[in-house]
Amino acid sequence: MEGIFISYRREESAGHAGRIYDRLRERFGRERVFMDVSAIEPGVDFVEAIDRAVGSCTVLLVIIGRKWLDCSDAAGRRRLEDTADFIRLEVGTALKRNIRVIPVLVQDAAMPKETDLPDDLKLLARRNAIEINDTHWDTDLAQLVETLGRILETAETVPTGGANTKLLSGVQKNRLTWLISSVTALLLALTGLLTGVESFRNSFVRLFKGSPQVTTTTGSPSTGSNTHPTDREPKIPATDSTPATDTQQEPAPARLVTVPNVVRQPLERAVRILTEAGLRPGTETLRPTDKSLPGMVLNQKLKAGATARRGTAVDLLVSAPQAADGSAGDTLAAQKVLARGNLEVHQTYLFDLDSGQIVRNGDADFWFEAVTETERYLTPRNGATIGLTREKTTYENCSQVKMTERRIPIQRITENYYACVRTSRGNLASFKLREPVGPSPGVMKISYITWERAR
Repeated sequence: MEGIFISYRREESAGHAGRIYDRLRERFGRERVFMDVSAIEPGVDFVEAIDRAVGSCTVLLVIIGRKWLDCSDAAGRRRLEDTADFIRLEVGTALKRNIRVIPVLVQDAAMPKETDLPDDLKLLARRNAIEINDTHWDTDLAQLVETLGRILETAETVPTGGANTKLLSGVQKNRLTWLISSVTALLLALTGLLTGVESFRNSFVRLFKGSPQVTTTTGSPSTGSNTHPTDREPKIPATDSTPATDTQQEPAPARLVTVPNVVRQPLERAVRILTEAGLRPGTETLRPTDKSLPGMVLNQKLKAGATARRGTAVDLLVSAPQAADGSAGDTLAAQKVLARGNLEVHQTYLFDLDSGQIVRNGDADFWFEAVTETERYLTPRNGATIGLTREKTTYENCSQVKMTERRIPIQRITENYYACVRTSRGNLASFKLREPVGPSPGVMKISYITWERAR
């Protein structure tokens, strides 16, 4: 099978490799993208296992970060000097088999020089590399995807690198084509023979019984026709242009959902109901009142029972405590909630708390940065700042937390802390981890709320 093999060091570029793998899997399919020689059973020759895995692919990507060349083992020896090093075996096997090898530079890494590589990897220095920069990730990765698409397309017709299985596949395809052609020719011959017999029979009938009655068809089916209904071509409904087959794809999920009724519900429960229905909470406006408990939903912008597109924001009017003069009872009541919900941020991705979405660099508040497998940070972007507190956050106390633009190690952000954020648009936000991040490549699962900045 023509596929893509991703070679990388776990402790050095696991996050970037995982992100590249996700995009390639979406474009080419899971069965054509391989990442790691994993689950090699005990007793199996791992050199042969790597040789088989790499040899089955058309192209090998070498993910090279800043420490790829100098990674060392427990004894302090450079790993590339070890003939049993997995990366050396993977890349060396591909070069030996003349498989297409593409160096992919991440973390602003430089291309290794030939003098820095062991003998079996020296050819790598002569391979043209592609650089994927974190600030131009989508554009650079799109170029790599386009290149791989062309390589895989041509690989289906041109065998590479002594891959005997591909040559055998070509022979089998030729035999199958010959067989189909032969059967087709035989069927055509039989059809011609049957046509000749039928023509002879008709001539014989005309000779002894006269010419048979000929029925002609005039006009369209709407004006009348003598043709038997079973002789007409089946009509295809105008509303369905897809042929009905046993392998027809499953219908796409419905785009519209029904808006639930969340009036008179506590705000937290209302948010959960909307999320489960496929919607999301929108702006929350607080209204001072003594006729309802604080934090209850008084009204909703979209009426219950209406239909809306999945993901639509539903604005809510929420009760707030009323002071003696009839105004809002605290600072929080004067602030609108712009966004609230849950978000999953994969390692090396950027996210924005004003919209509650994974975004590109220009709109991002933070970057889940991975320098190595164990050195990971939450890095503010575009002027955003962050501070940590153990106190449960409100708009009032979050605005008092000391914040910084410096990146914070991921291990410092635990479930015991709340993060207070001044976003890149000047709004105030807070988030909290729902569970530990986990080993690289990790995922930050957060619950967040964003308030409109004070005017």
